[in-house]
Amino acid sequence: MNNNLFFVLISCVSICFTIIVICNGPVINGLADFSPYENCKQLSDQYENDKKTSTLDNKEKKNREKEINKCKRDKAMYGLEYSSLIMDIFFSFVCCLLGFLNYYGVANGFEKIIGIIGLASGVICFIMTLVYICYSGYIFTNDSTGIGKLDKDGSYAEWKDGKYKCTFYDEDDEDAVLAKYSDLGKKQYNYNKDNYFLSPNSEKLSCIITETGGSYSHEVNPCEDSPLNGVIESSAYSTRPQYDGKDCDKLYYQQKNDSIANKYIYDRWVTSIIFCVFVIACSIGLALFGFLIFKDSGSSGHTPV
Repeated sequence: MNNNLFFVLISCVSICFTIIVICNGPVINGLADFSPYENCKQLSDQYENDKKTSTLDNKEKKNREKEINKCKRDKAMYGLEYSSLIMDIFFSFVCCLLGFLNYYGVANGFEKIIGIIGLASGVICFIMTLVYICYSGYIFTNDSTGIGKLDKDGSYAEWKDGKYKCTFYDEDDEDAVLAKYSDLGKKQYNYNKDNYFLSPNSEKLSCIITETGGSYSHEVNPCEDSPLNGVIESSAYSTRPQYDGKDCDKLYYQQKNDSIANKYIYDRWVTSIIFCVFVIACSIGLALFGFLIFKDSGSSGHTPV
């Protein structure tokens, strides 16, 4: 087995995979709102000051702590994406170049150094990329988008006990009524032909709440604002919406959605995570073959082709 050849090939593959991640990464490509300028220290200091000077209930404390943790997490995500991908492509390029030199006999006598560099590069890239994947995966599955969460049929509230109540309301988590990034690939957040071509008096187009502004009105999802106890105030609708002469048991949102932007964000984020896993596999390969080159230095006796 030609260790040098495999070392070069893995380095090249790692470069290609890293470029794909760079082209799809959520931070670099602005798929989510991650800002390096957020002042998490100010949020933390303000929270500590408010605890001393005012009375905060447990729910407000929890929300403030959640805001601070999200700020820190977003900044870490921002830094990790840039640093891990820069390291991945830099070390992969260095290993590729040194591997070529070694393969064609230009670096005779430096095999041990090349092996050490390959081993160290693989370990560093493995650790950095793994940490980045953990952060990216956590944010992707747990952080809210600001978009109201919808059931698979496009509904967000049901009529119960004489009121419309938000389906996903959770008194212990005010963000429960908001979709996660991992939800954005679902059909209720994108163009869906089954819901787009509906008759004007259909249930899904009639059972809505609208907000009037000037001479126009538009559909709204009041649950996005985390209403008190998950109940939509009666002032949001003058009369209970109806369709075909029947009262609406559910409220729906964005059935005429013609956008695929959310699916685009979802697909690119998932792509970045998948190819980061491939980069990790390449990092392991670099470390392994770097160790083998170090171990077998001076004894390969191969002939370049």
